[in-house]
Amino acid sequence: MPAPKDDVIVTRVDRDVHNKPVNEATETTSLLSAGAPDGDGSCADTWPGYADFEGLPWWRTPSVYWLLVPYALFTLAFGGSLVPKLNLIIDLVCQRHFADQTVLDPAFAYTPVFIGAENPQCLIKEVKKRVSMFTLAINLTTGILSAVTAPKLGQLSDRYGRRKLLALASCGGVVAEIIVILCANFPWTFHYNWLLLGAVADGLTGSFTAGSVLVNSYTSDCTPPSQRGVRIGYLHACLFTGLAFGPLLTGYFVAWTGSLLSVFYVTLGCHVFFILFVGFAIPESLSVKRQIRARNKYDQEQEVLAKGAWETIKAANPLAPLRILWPTGQGSS
Repeated sequence: MPAPKDDVIVTRVDRDVHNKPVNEATETTSLLSAGAPDGDGSCADTWPGYADFEGLPWWRTPSVYWLLVPYALFTLAFGGSLVPKLNLIIDLVCQRHFADQTVLDPAFAYTPVFIGAENPQCLIKEVKKRVSMFTLAINLTTGILSAVTAPKLGQLSDRYGRRKLLALASCGGVVAEIIVILCANFPWTFHYNWLLLGAVADGLTGSFTAGSVLVNSYTSDCTPPSQRGVRIGYLHACLFTGLAFGPLLTGYFVAWTGSLLSVFYVTLGCHVFFILFVGFAIPESLSVKRQIRARNKYDQEQEVLAKGAWETIKAANPLAPLRILWPTGQGSS
Protein backbone atom coordinates (compact mmCIF):
# COMPACT_ATOMS: atom_id res chain seq x y z
CA MET A 1 0.00 0.00 0.00
CA PRO A 2 1.28 3.48 -0.78
CA ALA A 3 2.33 5.61 2.12
CA PRO A 4 -0.28 8.12 3.20
CA LYS A 5 0.36 11.67 2.13
CA ASP A 6 1.02 14.31 4.69
CA ASP A 7 -1.92 16.59 5.31
CA VAL A 8 -1.29 20.26 4.62
CA ILE A 9 -2.79 22.43 7.28
CA VAL A 10 -3.36 26.13 6.48
CA THR A 11 -3.61 28.30 9.51
CA ARG A 12 -5.14 31.78 9.29
CA VAL A 13 -3.29 34.30 11.38
CA ASP A 14 -5.61 37.05 12.59
CA ARG A 15 -3.49 38.35 15.45
CA ASP A 16 0.13 39.30 15.91
CA VAL A 17 2.50 38.25 18.68
CA HIS A 18 0.97 40.88 20.97
CA ASN A 19 -2.49 39.40 20.40
CA LYS A 20 -3.58 42.49 18.46
CA PRO A 21 -5.69 42.19 15.29
CA VAL A 22 -3.73 42.28 12.04
CA ASN A 23 -4.93 44.86 9.45
CA GLU A 24 -8.04 45.65 11.40
CA ALA A 25 -10.27 48.06 9.47
CA THR A 26 -11.76 50.99 11.36
CA GLU A 27 -13.67 54.11 10.41
CA THR A 28 -10.34 55.93 10.00
CA THR A 29 -8.83 53.39 7.60
CA SER A 30 -8.31 54.88 4.12
CA LEU A 31 -10.12 53.25 1.21
CA LEU A 32 -7.06 53.44 -1.04
CA SER A 33 -3.63 52.13 -0.25
CA ALA A 34 -1.09 54.71 0.77
CA GLY A 35 1.36 53.15 -1.67
CA ALA A 36 4.96 52.28 -1.10
CA PRO A 37 6.94 53.91 1.67
CA ASP A 38 8.82 57.09 0.96
CA GLY A 39 12.05 55.22 0.76
CA ASP A 40 10.82 52.97 -2.05
CA GLY A 41 11.81 54.47 -5.38
CA SER A 42 9.44 52.30 -7.42
CA CYS A 43 6.60 54.81 -7.03
CA ALA A 44 8.72 57.93 -7.31
CA ASP A 45 7.79 60.48 -9.96
CA THR A 46 10.45 60.04 -12.63
CA TRP A 47 8.99 62.50 -15.16
CA PRO A 48 11.73 63.29 -17.71
CA GLY A 49 10.51 66.88 -18.02
CA TYR A 50 12.25 67.76 -14.77
CA ALA A 51 15.56 67.75 -16.65
CA ASP A 52 14.47 70.78 -18.71
CA PHE A 53 14.23 72.98 -15.61
CA GLU A 54 17.01 71.52 -13.49
CA GLY A 55 19.33 74.13 -12.02
CA LEU A 56 17.14 77.13 -12.96
CA PRO A 57 16.40 79.81 -10.35
CA TRP A 58 12.81 80.12 -9.18
CA TRP A 59 12.14 83.20 -11.27
CA ARG A 60 13.08 81.31 -14.43
CA THR A 61 11.27 78.08 -13.58
CA PRO A 62 7.86 77.79 -15.30
CA SER A 63 4.89 76.94 -13.15
CA VAL A 64 1.12 77.23 -13.30
CA TYR A 65 1.31 79.72 -10.42
CA TRP A 66 2.80 82.28 -12.80
CA LEU A 67 -0.45 82.22 -14.78
CA LEU A 68 -3.11 82.29 -12.08
CA VAL A 69 -3.26 86.07 -11.55
CA PRO A 70 -2.99 87.18 -15.21
CA TYR A 71 -5.37 84.45 -16.37
CA ALA A 72 -7.89 85.44 -13.68
CA LEU A 73 -7.77 89.03 -14.95
CA PHE A 74 -8.07 87.76 -18.52
CA THR A 75 -11.25 85.84 -17.71
CA LEU A 76 -12.67 88.67 -15.60
CA ALA A 77 -12.20 91.06 -18.51
CA PHE A 78 -13.81 88.62 -20.92
CA GLY A 79 -16.78 87.82 -18.71
CA GLY A 80 -17.27 91.34 -17.44
CA SER A 81 -17.40 92.99 -20.87
CA LEU A 82 -20.07 90.72 -22.40
CA VAL A 83 -23.16 92.47 -21.04
CA PRO A 84 -21.85 96.08 -21.32
CA LYS A 85 -20.82 95.43 -24.92
CA LEU A 86 -24.31 94.16 -25.74
CA ASN A 87 -25.88 97.25 -24.13
CA LEU A 88 -23.51 99.47 -26.08
CA ILE A 89 -24.43 97.74 -29.35
CA ILE A 90 -28.12 98.28 -28.60
CA ASP A 91 -27.55 102.00 -28.06
CA LEU A 92 -25.41 102.41 -31.18
CA VAL A 93 -27.82 100.48 -33.41
CA CYS A 94 -30.80 102.35 -31.98
CA GLN A 95 -29.11 105.69 -32.54
CA ARG A 96 -28.42 104.85 -36.18
CA HIS A 97 -31.91 103.43 -36.67
CA PHE A 98 -33.62 106.65 -35.63
CA ALA A 99 -31.13 108.68 -37.66
CA ASP A 100 -32.03 106.64 -40.74
CA GLN A 101 -35.72 107.22 -40.05
CA THR A 102 -35.22 110.99 -40.01
CA VAL A 103 -33.52 110.76 -43.41
CA LEU A 104 -36.53 108.94 -44.84
CA ASP A 105 -39.02 111.19 -43.06
CA PRO A 106 -37.73 114.64 -42.04
CA ALA A 107 -40.83 115.15 -39.90
CA PHE A 108 -40.03 112.07 -37.82
CA ALA A 109 -39.44 112.97 -34.16
CA TYR A 110 -37.85 110.76 -31.53
CA THR A 111 -36.32 110.94 -28.09
CA PRO A 112 -32.51 111.31 -28.31
CA VAL A 113 -30.47 108.21 -27.55
CA PHE A 114 -27.68 108.62 -24.99
CA ILE A 115 -24.88 106.05 -24.93
CA GLY A 116 -24.84 104.14 -21.66
CA ALA A 117 -28.10 105.62 -20.37
CA GLU A 118 -31.60 104.23 -20.04
CA ASN A 119 -33.17 104.36 -23.49
CA PRO A 120 -36.65 102.79 -23.38
CA GLN A 121 -37.37 104.12 -26.87
CA CYS A 122 -34.92 101.50 -28.18
CA LEU A 123 -37.07 98.58 -27.02
CA ILE A 124 -38.82 98.19 -30.35
CA LYS A 125 -38.83 95.22 -32.69
CA GLU A 126 -36.96 97.00 -35.50
CA VAL A 127 -34.00 97.76 -33.24
CA LYS A 128 -34.06 94.30 -31.68
CA LYS A 129 -33.96 92.71 -35.13
CA ARG A 130 -30.96 94.77 -36.22
CA VAL A 131 -29.16 94.11 -32.93
CA SER A 132 -29.69 90.35 -33.15
CA MET A 133 -28.43 90.22 -36.74
CA PHE A 134 -25.40 92.35 -35.91
CA THR A 135 -24.42 90.36 -32.81
CA LEU A 136 -24.84 87.18 -34.86
CA ALA A 137 -22.40 88.56 -37.43
CA ILE A 138 -19.87 89.46 -34.71
CA ASN A 139 -20.09 86.06 -33.02
CA LEU A 140 -19.85 84.18 -36.31
CA THR A 141 -16.85 86.23 -37.41
CA THR A 142 -14.97 85.73 -34.16
CA GLY A 143 -15.99 82.09 -33.80
CA ILE A 144 -15.13 80.95 -37.33
CA LEU A 145 -11.80 82.77 -37.44
CA SER A 146 -10.74 81.57 -33.99
CA ALA A 147 -11.76 78.00 -34.88
CA VAL A 148 -9.38 78.17 -37.84
CA THR A 149 -6.51 80.03 -36.20
CA ALA A 150 -6.51 78.50 -32.69
CA PRO A 151 -5.18 75.09 -33.86
CA LYS A 152 -2.56 76.81 -36.01
CA LEU A 153 -1.44 78.94 -33.08
CA GLY A 154 -1.23 75.81 -30.96
CA GLN A 155 1.05 74.18 -33.52
CA LEU A 156 3.19 77.32 -33.72
CA SER A 157 3.53 77.34 -29.94
CA ASP A 158 4.95 73.80 -30.11
CA ARG A 159 7.77 75.10 -32.29
CA TYR A 160 8.39 78.60 -30.93
CA GLY A 161 7.16 78.55 -27.34
CA ARG A 162 3.93 79.28 -25.51
CA ARG A 163 4.71 82.70 -24.11
CA LYS A 164 4.78 84.68 -27.37
CA LEU A 165 1.60 83.09 -28.68
CA LEU A 166 -0.16 83.67 -25.37
CA ALA A 167 0.61 87.37 -25.63
CA LEU A 168 -0.53 87.39 -29.26
CA ALA A 169 -3.89 85.84 -28.32
CA SER A 170 -4.69 88.93 -26.25
CA CYS A 171 -3.50 91.45 -28.86
CA GLY A 172 -6.70 90.97 -30.84
CA GLY A 173 -8.67 91.83 -27.71
CA VAL A 174 -6.72 95.08 -27.39
CA VAL A 175 -7.62 96.06 -30.96
CA ALA A 176 -11.26 95.12 -30.40
CA GLU A 177 -11.51 97.16 -27.19
CA ILE A 178 -9.91 100.21 -28.82
CA ILE A 179 -12.48 100.06 -31.63
CA VAL A 180 -15.29 99.72 -29.08
CA ILE A 181 -14.07 102.83 -27.24
CA LEU A 182 -13.81 104.80 -30.50
CA CYS A 183 -17.31 103.79 -31.60
CA ALA A 184 -18.73 104.73 -28.20
CA ASN A 185 -17.00 108.11 -27.96
CA PHE A 186 -17.42 109.10 -31.61
CA PRO A 187 -20.57 107.29 -32.82
CA TRP A 188 -21.10 109.62 -35.79
CA THR A 189 -17.51 109.26 -36.97
CA PHE A 190 -17.10 105.52 -36.42
CA HIS A 191 -20.10 103.51 -37.55
CA TYR A 192 -20.97 100.53 -35.37
CA ASN A 193 -20.02 98.29 -38.29
CA TRP A 194 -16.42 99.03 -37.28
CA LEU A 195 -17.00 96.55 -34.46
CA LEU A 196 -16.82 93.84 -37.11
CA LEU A 197 -13.21 94.85 -37.71
CA GLY A 198 -12.53 94.31 -34.02
CA ALA A 199 -14.15 90.88 -34.28
CA VAL A 200 -11.87 90.04 -37.21
CA ALA A 201 -8.78 91.10 -35.25
CA ASP A 202 -9.91 89.14 -32.21
CA GLY A 203 -10.64 86.04 -34.28
CA LEU A 204 -7.38 86.13 -36.22
CA THR A 205 -5.39 86.06 -32.99
CA GLY A 206 -7.38 83.12 -31.64
CA SER A 207 -9.56 85.09 -29.23
CA PHE A 208 -10.47 83.63 -25.85
CA THR A 209 -10.32 80.10 -27.30
CA ALA A 210 -6.63 80.22 -28.17
CA GLY A 211 -5.79 81.88 -24.87
CA SER A 212 -7.43 79.08 -22.88
CA VAL A 213 -5.82 76.35 -25.00
CA LEU A 214 -2.34 77.85 -24.71
CA VAL A 215 -2.68 78.33 -20.96
CA ASN A 216 -3.49 74.63 -20.59
CA SER A 217 -0.55 73.75 -22.85
CA TYR A 218 1.80 75.88 -20.75
CA THR A 219 0.63 74.09 -17.62
CA SER A 220 1.08 70.64 -19.17
CA ASP A 221 4.62 71.52 -20.27
CA CYS A 222 5.86 72.23 -16.76
CA THR A 223 3.73 69.84 -14.70
CA PRO A 224 4.31 66.08 -14.25
CA PRO A 225 1.41 63.87 -15.37
CA SER A 226 0.58 62.90 -11.80
CA GLN A 227 -0.21 66.54 -10.93
CA ARG A 228 -1.70 67.89 -14.17
CA GLY A 229 -5.28 67.26 -13.16
CA VAL A 230 -4.91 69.42 -10.07
CA ARG A 231 -2.99 72.21 -11.81
CA ILE A 232 -5.42 72.40 -14.73
CA GLY A 233 -8.18 72.45 -12.13
CA TYR A 234 -6.66 75.69 -10.80
CA LEU A 235 -7.00 77.19 -14.28
CA HIS A 236 -10.62 76.09 -14.58
CA ALA A 237 -11.28 77.65 -11.19
CA CYS A 238 -9.91 80.95 -12.52
CA LEU A 239 -11.92 80.55 -15.72
CA PHE A 240 -15.33 79.99 -14.16
CA THR A 241 -14.68 82.45 -11.34
CA GLY A 242 -13.96 85.14 -13.92
CA LEU A 243 -17.02 84.27 -15.98
CA ALA A 244 -19.22 84.22 -12.87
CA PHE A 245 -17.95 87.28 -11.02
CA GLY A 246 -17.01 89.37 -14.06
CA PRO A 247 -20.57 90.57 -14.80
CA LEU A 248 -21.23 91.08 -11.07
CA LEU A 249 -18.15 93.25 -10.56
CA THR A 250 -18.92 95.10 -13.78
CA GLY A 251 -22.38 96.01 -12.53
CA TYR A 252 -21.01 97.44 -9.29
CA PHE A 253 -18.26 99.25 -11.17
CA VAL A 254 -20.71 100.92 -13.56
CA ALA A 255 -22.91 101.94 -10.63
CA TRP A 256 -19.87 103.39 -8.86
CA THR A 257 -18.47 105.31 -11.83
CA GLY A 258 -21.78 106.17 -13.47
CA SER A 259 -20.31 105.44 -16.90
CA LEU A 260 -20.72 102.38 -19.08
CA LEU A 261 -17.56 103.23 -21.03
CA SER A 262 -15.39 102.89 -17.92
CA VAL A 263 -15.78 99.11 -18.21
CA PHE A 264 -14.06 99.05 -21.58
CA TYR A 265 -11.12 101.11 -20.32
CA VAL A 266 -10.63 98.61 -17.49
CA THR A 267 -10.95 95.70 -19.93
CA LEU A 268 -8.35 97.30 -22.18
CA GLY A 269 -6.04 97.69 -19.18
CA CYS A 270 -6.47 94.01 -18.27
CA HIS A 271 -5.54 92.95 -21.80
CA VAL A 272 -2.46 95.19 -21.81
CA PHE A 273 -1.35 93.87 -18.41
CA PHE A 274 -1.82 90.28 -19.60
CA ILE A 275 0.29 90.93 -22.71
CA LEU A 276 3.11 92.61 -20.80
CA PHE A 277 3.20 90.09 -17.95
CA VAL A 278 3.01 87.03 -20.18
CA GLY A 279 5.36 88.42 -22.78
CA PHE A 280 8.10 89.64 -20.46
CA ALA A 281 7.67 88.30 -16.91
CA ILE A 282 6.77 84.63 -16.94
CA PRO A 283 9.40 82.04 -17.95
CA GLU A 284 9.01 79.94 -21.09
CA SER A 285 7.63 76.46 -20.47
CA LEU A 286 9.13 74.83 -23.58
CA SER A 287 12.88 74.35 -23.51
CA VAL A 288 14.90 75.21 -26.60
CA LYS A 289 15.64 71.51 -27.06
CA ARG A 290 11.96 70.64 -27.28
CA GLN A 291 11.26 73.54 -29.62
CA ILE A 292 14.02 72.46 -31.99
CA ARG A 293 12.73 68.89 -31.91
CA ALA A 294 9.24 70.11 -32.85
CA ARG A 295 10.63 72.27 -35.67
CA ASN A 296 12.58 69.36 -37.11
CA LYS A 297 9.50 67.17 -37.01
CA TYR A 298 7.48 69.88 -38.74
CA ASP A 299 10.14 70.31 -41.45
CA GLN A 300 10.05 66.57 -42.13
CA GLU A 301 6.27 66.67 -42.47
CA GLN A 302 6.49 69.61 -44.87
CA GLU A 303 8.97 67.74 -47.05
CA VAL A 304 6.50 64.89 -47.36
CA LEU A 305 3.61 67.25 -48.12
CA ALA A 306 5.59 69.06 -50.81
CA LYS A 307 5.77 65.90 -52.91
CA GLY A 308 2.17 66.06 -54.12
CA ALA A 309 -0.87 68.30 -54.51
CA TRP A 310 -3.10 65.98 -52.48
CA GLU A 311 -0.79 66.22 -49.48
CA THR A 312 -0.90 70.02 -49.73
CA ILE A 313 -4.69 69.95 -49.70
CA LYS A 314 -4.62 67.68 -46.65
CA ALA A 315 -2.30 70.10 -44.87
CA ALA A 316 -4.79 72.95 -45.39
CA ASN A 317 -7.55 70.94 -43.71
CA PRO A 318 -8.67 72.90 -40.61
CA LEU A 319 -9.60 69.61 -38.92
CA ALA A 320 -6.09 68.19 -39.37
CA PRO A 321 -5.07 68.90 -35.73
CA LEU A 322 -7.78 66.47 -34.60
CA ARG A 323 -5.69 63.59 -35.94
CA ILE A 324 -3.97 63.48 -32.57
CA LEU A 325 -7.19 61.92 -31.22
CA TRP A 326 -7.07 59.06 -33.74
CA PRO A 327 -5.99 55.77 -32.11
CA THR A 328 -2.57 54.62 -33.28
CA GLY A 329 -2.35 51.24 -31.60
CA GLN A 330 -3.48 49.04 -28.79
CA GLY A 331 -4.33 51.04 -25.69
CA SER A 332 -4.21 54.43 -27.46
CA SER A 333 -7.96 54.86 -27.89
